Amino acid sequence: MQLQIERVSVARESDAVSQERLSKLDAELADLKEKSAHLKTQWQAEKTAILGIGKIKEELEAARAAMADAERRGDLQKARRAALRHPDGARQAPRGRDRPPRRRCRSTAAC
Repeated sequence: MQLQIERVSVARESDAVSQERLSKLDAELADLKEKSAHLKTQWQAEKTAILGIGKIKEELEAARAAMADAERRGDLQKARRAALRHPDGARQAPRGRDRPPRRRCRSTAAC
């Protein structure tokens, strides 16, 4: 803003020093406008990414809430579907009472 005011002031003068200063001011203003546009583009990209992360977090929380609600009601099949809707929810998927936990090895003698 200050450079723009100075540019208007220098533009009114007609001597050689003022004209040289005017060309320097124009170059500096153009450089600052370019940097400003670059930073604004970068800011917009970061803002979009942050909004996307927020949306994913909301979806994850909704899937967790649906899973917890289904578990409370005893509907384990629905809870499993809710857990699988989101990749992170699969780690916390409920196991049915009729299903034993998975073993680490197939051979019972080696376990």
